[in-house]
Amino acid sequence: MAFGRLKRWIVGIVAVLVLVFSGLYAWSYWPIAADTNAIDPAVTLANELDEKGIKYSEGYVQSQEKQIHYVSAGQGEAIIFLHGFPSYWFTMFGLMEEFKSDYQVIAIDGLGVGKSDAPGNVDDYRIDKLVNHLEDVIDELDLKKVHVVGHDWGAAIATAYAQANPSKTNTLTAIGALPHNILLHRLDTDPKYRETFSYMSLFKSANPVLIRLMGVKEQIWKDTYSPFVEKGLITKQQGERLHEDIGQPRRTDRFINWYRANFPEFDEITDSDFWPSRSARVTVPALFIYGEDDQVVTEELAIDFKNSADSMVVLPLENTAHRPHFERKEEVTAAIRELIEEHQKSD
Repeated sequence: MAFGRLKRWIVGIVAVLVLVFSGLYAWSYWPIAADTNAIDPAVTLANELDEKGIKYSEGYVQSQEKQIHYVSAGQGEAIIFLHGFPSYWFTMFGLMEEFKSDYQVIAIDGLGVGKSDAPGNVDDYRIDKLVNHLEDVIDELDLKKVHVVGHDWGAAIATAYAQANPSKTNTLTAIGALPHNILLHRLDTDPKYRETFSYMSLFKSANPVLIRLMGVKEQIWKDTYSPFVEKGLITKQQGERLHEDIGQPRRTDRFINWYRANFPEFDEITDSDFWPSRSARVTVPALFIYGEDDQVVTEELAIDFKNSADSMVVLPLENTAHRPHFERKEEVTAAIRELIEEHQKSD
């Protein structure tokens, strides 16, 4: 009798565990669809903070059967802003404010991020597909030629777009990150950089449950954005919005798919992993801005980038880390404006 009860208990416990783990699996990997009817709270806040009478609006573009969210303000030549990791469109708000009086400014939530769709399929996050999303937004908005500004992962996508579409790119500004093909080449050939970027393997091993248990959301806030509020570089309202929106476990896991899809194990890199190609160059007027205290951008990598471009200005900033557009916004703004205006004068 006792054995029978024990057996039933064991079967019951196993059944519960199976249900729990099945539920966690479904919760972790089920696609996340954009709610196109909901107003983005970050857009509402952006309009509350507006001091120039130029309001922000938002929209969605269907690209490769995915909904991609964008935010826009102003009129004139278009500047596209692409965010990095871990962030979303609102982290480019400070730069957008600086340019919206003279240009049409547009920021995009990348696939998996912010208010865009977040499919569970890793292959959907390959860099060629992320660039295609950018192309589709540009085409849908009927923009013939654009200036592109990207930070971190956004810099990699902006550069890949410029490499593949020079006739549709006025200027390129990359902040705090290297082109995918240049970084991948270093990882393929230089053991020193494999050590520097070993954190990618840790990223790729994450999952939504682990992200929640490790308190990644609070860690991102504490390490990344809270210091900017404390230093007065962004308002308390902006900080609260970033704290609320960034670091959701399932969204963060989908964002990590950008790493899973585009960075194979370092000893398994082949030419097919490079896009547009291993030797792709930047042929449009370009600017590269990085902080000299950035842990992942070295002078050597900056030289690699400059050597891959026909015309590039490199701006290293002292006492600056990975987010110059927060830490040194005035200098970053001035450098971007100079590049754009110089290009306009040369047309």
